[in-house]
Amino acid sequence: MVRKMHLIGIGGCGMQGLACFLQARGARVTGSDLSPGVAAERLRREGVRVLAGHAAENLPVDADSVVISRAIPADNAEWAEARRRGLRVETYSQALGRLVRGHRGTAIGVAGTHGKTTTSAWLTHMLLLGGRDPSCIVGGVLRDLDASVRVGRGGEFVVEACEFGGSFLDLRPAIGVILNVGDDHQECYGTREGVRQAFGRFARTLPAAGLLVIPWQLQEEVGRWGVQARVLPVDPAGERGTGGEGYVLRPGRTEVSGELELLRDGEPVVPALRCGLSGRFSLANLAFAAAVACEVGVAPAAIRESAASFRGVRRRYENLGTFRGVTVIDDYAHHPAEVEAVVSAARVQFAERRLHVLFEPHQYRRLKEYLPDFARELSAADQVFITDVFAARERPEDWRGIGPEDLVEAIRGRRGQARFVSLENVPELLPGGLESGDVLLALGAGRSSEVAHALVRALH
Repeated sequence: MVRKMHLIGIGGCGMQGLACFLQARGARVTGSDLSPGVAAERLRREGVRVLAGHAAENLPVDADSVVISRAIPADNAEWAEARRRGLRVETYSQALGRLVRGHRGTAIGVAGTHGKTTTSAWLTHMLLLGGRDPSCIVGGVLRDLDASVRVGRGGEFVVEACEFGGSFLDLRPAIGVILNVGDDHQECYGTREGVRQAFGRFARTLPAAGLLVIPWQLQEEVGRWGVQARVLPVDPAGERGTGGEGYVLRPGRTEVSGELELLRDGEPVVPALRCGLSGRFSLANLAFAAAVACEVGVAPAAIRESAASFRGVRRRYENLGTFRGVTVIDDYAHHPAEVEAVVSAARVQFAERRLHVLFEPHQYRRLKEYLPDFARELSAADQVFITDVFAARERPEDWRGIGPEDLVEAIRGRRGQARFVSLENVPELLPGGLESGDVLLALGAGRSSEVAHALVRALH
């Protein structure tokens, strides 16, 4: 029987992927969003009907279930209509968890405050080059597939396990990966310790016969979490040496510049690796993806090939090209740690070139909480353009004490060059201040990507 499902808030990355996955699996999917944006066209190409705005009449008369984004308020007209009809209503993570738990092969959940999208995509790429036929749902568009989902017939099912609101607790995969545990989403957990405890709860959802892959620095803490699954540490920077259990990524033994090798329990398992992406964060993502690929039996040659050939994920340090001599890079970075990683990668890759950053703050709460950290990381650029705040899940009127101008002043206080610019004015204003040889990073989780593409068109 074909399921008829309606997704409220379909514009979010995860919801888009879920919609495409369900449609490909034979369901008939519709959805709505206040601002579908560029996602609407992609979804329509996949056969998903997308409506702009929220109204009770958007809910199809023959819908049998509804999936809601966590950003949707309880008084949403479509949600209220679904309750009135007595339809089954699930959150995104509950619907994804049902798919994961119903999978008959090996479900792999990739968690972490940073890097989970790219690592999930890279692992999928390794599985494909290794001759597998995996399924995946990733919170970004894999450039190699031009899609954020894949419906395969093989045993592996790779999913991005998001920590926001405890979403990853609904998944219960056979293999869990924790890339890092950073300081984020305190609106959900209250304190930094609350965030760490949430990752501990995720680790405890793994079965006793399962596998938990972690950074080696977390070993002692994980030992206190009461995890049933086998725990396997990964050292992506060769910091602890080559002894002990687990995986280590380190420079290769030959003198070939940039060559790496992956060790398992001190013995080389994938020699002569080359990372095709820039930045030290890419090395960490590669190490975790390769470790999991090894554990599920992917051949070393396929891992080596995928390390070099993987093209990355859209909006993750994505080089949009060079236009009139200006290189434009688009990235989803909206946390100080992510901003630091992207800016430092650009400084290494484009040494001696002027670096400009267009930064769209994501949420007033986050801007207020991390204002000094954002100012510190952004002041490393030669010029910073701060835009309007992307107020996802917030009401701007509740945050009158903080705004983009405060970040401008904080950057200037660190002797950085910064100014405010409206997103709508960027394509007209910025080209005049950019010169051939310059690099522009467009950073943010909201409309900054659309603006970056508009700027590219203006530079043509």
